[in-house]
Amino acid sequence: YSDPIFGPFFVEGSAVDLPFSENQFSTVFSSMALQWASDTNLVASEIARVLKQGGIAELAIMVSGSFDELKTARKVAQLPQAETHMATAAQWLSGFKQSGLRLQRVITKDYVDTHQDIMSLLRSVKGVGAGETGRKQPVLTRRDIKKLAMAYSNMSGVESKLPLTYRVSHFRLEKR
Repeated sequence: YSDPIFGPFFVEGSAVDLPFSENQFSTVFSSMALQWASDTNLVASEIARVLKQGGIAELAIMVSGSFDELKTARKVAQLPQAETHMATAAQWLSGFKQSGLRLQRVITKDYVDTHQDIMSLLRSVKGVGAGETGRKQPVLTRRDIKKLAMAYSNMSGVESKLPLTYRVSHFRLEKR
């Protein structure tokens, strides 16, 4: 949030209950923060509520299809799957449509990072908030991590190049 006199300042809140009045902003921007939202329709309606008429929302949201290599490696290593549910781009689009926001553009792109080792890769996943979803995640033991590293290396074919895909949908929406 930015004040014309005091400049930018931060307000803590929830995407499903934004702490702002209606029609307050001409622009809403979010980058990689909404993927863990439990209700895409509610988030979309909150964005629509705080946007002014003619306002634009620019959103980059990680969607289903992210972390597929890690999910496969967990399966190969016979480890329980982590609960990292992400909505699909279609689910987000449905929420935006229901909220009355008009889609101007959507681009879904896969970004692939490579990691030198399994711990670096797991820290990357944690760094984007996957461990903060409110769901109890299975704890990996040292043995589990070794099994996961072996499975991942066997899948990628190169021990020091472990790929991890982030599927991101970039939305530009307008409030009419």
